[in-house]
Amino acid sequence: MNETVLNKLSRIRKSYRVLNESCAQLNSLYKIQFLAILGSLTLNVLFNLYFAIFGGFTRDTSTTDLEAQQVSSSMNDVIWSVYYFGRFLLVCTAAGQLMEEVIHQNKN
Repeated sequence: MNETVLNKLSRIRKSYRVLNESCAQLNSLYKIQFLAILGSLTLNVLFNLYFAIFGGFTRDTSTTDLEAQQVSSSMNDVIWSVYYFGRFLLVCTAAGQLMEEVIHQNKN
């Protein structure tokens, strides 16, 4: 009776150890992706709030100043281009870091 309980406890300990090592390995592999996702979500919320509250740069259609509307439109285009370029760089960096981590894990 005692030996079966001891065997069960030792199997539970081994299972717990394997589970713990698996979680640690997943964390070491995907920590950059989680950071990239959180950074991207933060930027997305920031830009959405800015454009929801302020409507971007002035888009007052009551004025007939065509030059001001063109400048406003081009500034909005520049901001969104920088935003999407930043997101692209973030994804590329995260993918590169994941690849390096996988290579490093496979060497060990």
